[in-house]
This record gives sequence, C-alpha cells and structure tokens, in this order.
Amino acid sequence: MKIEKKPIMEINDGYLLNVKVIPNSKTQKIEVTENEIVINLMSQPRKGEANKELIKLLSKTLKIPKSE
Repeated sequence: MKIEKKPIMEINDGYLLNVKVIPNSKTQKIEVTENEIVINLMSQPRKGEANKELIKLLSKTLKIPKSE
C-alpha cells in the first residue's frame, strides 16, 4: 500500500502540513508543490531565529495568532 503524500491533509481534529523549511535564504517565500510546502526563511538556524521567523510568517499567512 502506497501512502499518498500531499502538502495539506485533513486529519481527525485539524490539518497536517507537510513542510520543508530552508533557512538562510536570500528571500522569504512560501511555495506549495505537489508533495510539500516549501518555506524559505532569511534567518539563520541558530538561537531560535529561524523558528521565530517561521512562526511569524505562518501566523501572518494563515491569519492566526502566533500563540496558536
């Protein structure tokens, strides 16, 4: 049995996002491919910088508070 891999899958109590994060990029962007959501971040992956940028970007894009 082959498991289908999609960028966004609905599960029992919400959604599952298949995300690939690329830190230290020249530009910040989100691209949805057939299999995943690719997120380019400008921050470096140290001291939580890239994680903070990711949360801020997802919060803004999805229009939800950062705390969620």
